[in-house]
Amino acid sequence: MAIGGLFATVVPWATTKAYPGVDDHRSFRIPLYIAVALPVITLALELFMLVESPQWLLMRGRTADARKSIRFMYPMVSEEEIDMTCAQLAYTLEKEAEEAELNKQSTYLDCFKGVDLRRSFCAIFPPITQNLTGQNLAGTYALTIFNHRYTVDFFTLAKQKDPLTVGLAANIMSFFLIESRRVGRFFLLFSGVIVMTGCMRWAYTAESGSSRLRAKTTTLGTVGNAIIGLIMTTVLPYLLSADYGAKWGAKTGYLFAGLGAVCIILIWFFIPDFTGRSYAQIDELFSRKISARKFASTECTGDYGRNVTAREVEEMAGVH
Repeated sequence: MAIGGLFATVVPWATTKAYPGVDDHRSFRIPLYIAVALPVITLALELFMLVESPQWLLMRGRTADARKSIRFMYPMVSEEEIDMTCAQLAYTLEKEAEEAELNKQSTYLDCFKGVDLRRSFCAIFPPITQNLTGQNLAGTYALTIFNHRYTVDFFTLAKQKDPLTVGLAANIMSFFLIESRRVGRFFLLFSGVIVMTGCMRWAYTAESGSSRLRAKTTTLGTVGNAIIGLIMTTVLPYLLSADYGAKWGAKTGYLFAGLGAVCIILIWFFIPDFTGRSYAQIDELFSRKISARKFASTECTGDYGRNVTAREVEEMAGVH
């Protein structure tokens, strides 16, 4: 999103400056051509550069291919660590298989019962903070805000790409810091909400749900973000307009300042750090009702694959 937003700002600005003539169609055709070409290029790169999920490969008995995928994703790890990762994945898959029948009988209401209610909150809340902290206001409606407060030429404003640049830089840095014990998911999420960069929100949506309800929990996180986004997209024009609606104008920023403060408080007290944890370990920490800020320091009690030998991994994966 950050890269797309940067391109969507820079390319039209550059083509308008390069081809200013009203009759010069290149000023709008070039952005359209790029918009069509980039998804094709991205898809081609994904087909040749992305590897298959190790979990999926283990489920189909392709242990050797699973090890290759792990080695590709973590080129600096040792063979022993790859063995340990395979064992942990096999352990988690075994536990998920045990709960497969229960999953068939579960409903979306189960996501809001007991400990799963807490897990659903961890999946739903981080993504919606993107809208609650006013990123649409600072991005999509930046021109409107500046015009309410200052007299600014459109092309002068278009040059101010600092928010997009900061967001892009933060997201690229998060690629290298997401698994760092010294930084990790929570710090990236918490600091990202403060500076409005959008880091780590979807990681929590994918990792928070229990194995029994993970698909449903992830769906709730995605739908929740879409609903809040739709509400904000609908409401913002009425808040910002100088001719109709609330006519708040630039004062709309105070609304999002308050909502942002609430988001920061809720994230600090209720969103844990999953850095370095397997799904099985996350299950244990939630079931033990460990507080959010103690997730990272709590020692788990289960084996989580430590007792699974290489031969047992192959047996679990169906390799004989």
